[in-house]
Amino acid sequence: MFIEDWNSFYEQAEQLYRNDPLRTRYVLKYSHSGGKLVLKVTDDRLCLQFQTDQLADVKKVEKLNNLFFTLMAKGDAAEDMDTAVMADAAEESAEVPGTALADPAMNGGDGKQRQNRAPSRQQASRGRSNLKGRRSKG
Repeated sequence: MFIEDWNSFYEQAEQLYRNDPLRTRYVLKYSHSGGKLVLKVTDDRLCLQFQTDQLADVKKVEKLNNLFFTLMAKGDAAEDMDTAVMADAAEESAEVPGTALADPAMNGGDGKQRQNRAPSRQQASRGRSNLKGRRSKG
């Protein structure tokens, strides 16, 4: 069933997941031709859907994603999710890509800050494997 009100969808989706986390699925689908974003949460007995074509709803979808990620990672220990999700979102928005790491343990413990850099093309190709299991030529 399609739910028109976002707050109602959010609360019902959270309750559905908390009732049966092992059977509940969350699907996000975007239709480029129609410009519609459809969210579906189901446990095979009840199917909740929310549809939008508004760009402003993307932040709401991000909030729901954060909720499900936290619930899936922490399980029953995840209490008072709204404040935890909002705190996580605030921390993520405060981080600036490409800045130095702040945690000394992540920097090698020597107190020097290092820049986050993507691997070079050559370094990235070293980690690739032949996905079909055949030997590569050459």
